[in-house]
Parts: sequence; structure tokens; C-alpha cells
Amino acid sequence: MVTKHKRYGLTLIELLVTLIVLVTLLVIFVPVTLRMQDRDRIPRAGQLIQGALLKARSQALHDRKVTGVRFLPIDKNKDPLRFRQLEFVQEPGDFVDGWVFSGQLVPELNTMVAIQPVINPPNSNSITAWVSVQLPGASDVLYGPYSFTWSDSAGESHPPQRSTFRWTDAVRPGDWVEVTGNGQLYQITGVFDAVPPLPARLVLDRPLLQPIHVPTNLSSNYRIIRKARPLAGEKPVSLPQSAVVDIPPNPGSLTIGLIRSDVDGTIDLLFNPAGLVVGAAAAQDMVYIHVRDLSPDLQDNEVLVVVYTRTGAVSTYPVDRVSSDPYLFARQGRGGGV
Repeated sequence: MVTKHKRYGLTLIELLVTLIVLVTLLVIFVPVTLRMQDRDRIPRAGQLIQGALLKARSQALHDRKVTGVRFLPIDKNKDPLRFRQLEFVQEPGDFVDGWVFSGQLVPELNTMVAIQPVINPPNSNSITAWVSVQLPGASDVLYGPYSFTWSDSAGESHPPQRSTFRWTDAVRPGDWVEVTGNGQLYQITGVFDAVPPLPARLVLDRPLLQPIHVPTNLSSNYRIIRKARPLAGEKPVSLPQSAVVDIPPNPGSLTIGLIRSDVDGTIDLLFNPAGLVVGAAAAQDMVYIHVRDLSPDLQDNEVLVVVYTRTGAVSTYPVDRVSSDPYLFARQGRGGGV
């Protein structure tokens, strides 16, 4: 009698059919999955920007200082209107309690002749920075006729000593000078230290207006409004690959309210200690930050990060490409949190 045994396993044909089915499924679903991951880049980028702004606002409330986010251009020379990295910044406070004195206008550096005496606190060591202006369309630099003087009593509550003070540490390009008496703001476009006793040099965007009155007492007669500095210990936030923030005049850019610095091409979005937007962006009721994909086949992948300047709230919305108003969802508050 022949005994029949049960057969276990797959035949070669069955195995081939199974492999064909698996390969077919992979061919169908892997591209779909990768495509979904590609399209997820921009929503994730929007959420990164939203999270960074909310973190900066929270830091402003906690520290009681103006705090925010700085957008860094991909390349300030070759691609200055696209941004892929953000850093946290905070304003250090004004630099005050210095003096300005008049000098004779001269064409060479370090040859200024003082017409009026420098007024400094008794027994203080002063460090001087002369003012120069880069003449438009010319290589010549106009030096004088004014000099900014810092002393050991100037600046913050615990100022550095003369031996450690550097103008490049206290003042940076992009800061603004306000001289008491003429009501004008002058932007600092360059800061250059020198070995004492030679003075350092501050380069301004234009000559100082007349008149400037030398004080007869020890009160300050200028202040430097310092732009925000990077927060120590905070790592920059990088957007996913091919995700960028676009600003005008890039074609198709929907960004409104972000103003580039003329000095370094960065953009600051700042919150005051009450959590409200301050600075140039505060001129708008809502700031729209256009985030889009640079990939040629994903041009329609885009979102708007919206900052409400009067409340400090931040949200993310899809772009409405169906109606004639791409900002419609954001204006109506629909589809937030994309």
C-alpha cells in the first residue's frame, strides 16, 4: 500500500507568482510613497517656521526683551531673495552715554584736528571712533568732521574696561546712530577697530547733518540703536531640502511684510516683551511668509505662514490657487495648521 504524504512549501511557479505580485506592488506604491514624502516637505517647512516664531515670541515674553527670528539668505550675492535657514536673535539694548565732538574735515584717516575739546567724565579712559562716509560712485572715503567717543562709564550697567573694549564687539554693521539734537538716524555700514592710540572707524550711510552741539555737561549726546544679535546656545533652524522662503521681487512670491537689511541682506521678524510684532513688519496687520518647493515638478507645493502683528499669533495656511486671491484661506482663517 502506498502512503501519501502532505506537501509543505511552495512550488517554483507559486514562488515566481508571489515575487511578481510583490514587485508589482512595490513598483506601484514606492513612487507614490516617495511622492507623498516630497509633497510633505513644504508643510513641514511651514511648521518649522511657525514653531521657531512661536518659540521666539515665548522667549520675548520670558526675558522681557525684544526677541525674534532672523532669516538668512541662501547667498546674499548670488541668491539674495531666497532663505533656507533661520536663527534666533535678541536685541542687546542701546549703546549710550558717549560723546560726539567736532573736528576739522580732512581727506586722510587719522589726521583729524579737534576744534572743540572732547568732554569725558573725570578720570575716565576714552576710546574714540572717527566717522567716515563712503561717497556714492567713488572710491574716496570722506573722514570727519565728527568723532564718537566711548568711555568707561558708557553702555551697559557693567561696561568693559579700556583694555578689553572693542568697537566691533559693541557695534555692528546694520546698527543705527541717533545724534541728539538733529533727530536723524544714520545707519552704520562698517566698523573697523584699530590699535590704540589710533582711533577706530565707524562708516555711516551718509554725512551727519549740521548742527551738532557739543554738550557742556556729562549727559550723553548720541546713542547707537543696536540690531538684534544671535542668541547664544540656540542652534539655527534649517528648512528641508529644496524648501525656501521666497520674497519679492522673485516672480510669484507671495511674501508681504518682510524687509531685507541693506547691509547684510538678512530679515528680522521680532516680538516685543508683550508678544507683539515690532519693527518694519509691524506696519502690516498680517505678515505673509511664502514657503515653496524649488523642485521643478513641485512648483505647486507651497504654504503661507501668517503672523498676526497685533496679537503675535502665528498660523500656517494653504495657498488658494483656485480663486483670484491666493491669500483667501489666510484672510478667512480657513485650513489653518497645514
